[in-house]
Amino acid sequence: MLYTRKVPGAPSSLKLGGIAIYGKSHDQIYSAITNLEREIDAELKSHICLSAQGFRIKLLNKIDAEKPQRVLSAVFGRFLSQGNADVFVCESALGARYRTFAHIERRDRFYGALIRILGACAARETYTVREIRNCLFETDEWGSWSMSAMLVDRLAAIGLVKHLVRFTFSIAEGLEYAKRHSFRSELGLGGRWMETSKLVSP
Repeated sequence: MLYTRKVPGAPSSLKLGGIAIYGKSHDQIYSAITNLEREIDAELKSHICLSAQGFRIKLLNKIDAEKPQRVLSAVFGRFLSQGNADVFVCESALGARYRTFAHIERRDRFYGALIRILGACAARETYTVREIRNCLFETDEWGSWSMSAMLVDRLAAIGLVKHLVRFTFSIAEGLEYAKRHSFRSELGLGGRWMETSKLVSP
């Protein structure tokens, strides 16, 4: 059992960011943190992207701690500080901004999904999140709806699509057809170009 406060029977501690984690021994704390980092790494690799809420849903019940959410926050902060994930700002249909995370080793899949969504937008004026999900995923896997929505929200945050009614979007006004197919700088791709075949989750 891990704690985020000093309690009897947990004399050892390790500080991650601004959160102190207590346990029976340093070995126990390090072992628990290492195991949780492996879980975070595996979850992020197996998805195009995940939100903080997604991590909580997938991992909180695996953490043996008095306050598992604080422990997860501390360990995930360390995971990010080690450069293991890219962080992207998204914008919901209500204008709220939030972050989504993509594993550094899977960034091609994340950018490939954005490219494919914009390619779909070239076919007609509007699309729904459900249609994007059906385009990106071969099966109705866990989180496929949320990931599709987050990808659309990422494009909205950088001005490449605009939200209409909830779960419906279109290419941004004033974005000419030619620009849709030369948006590497907007996506942060530089000179790289992704194969869209990489985007379907394994």
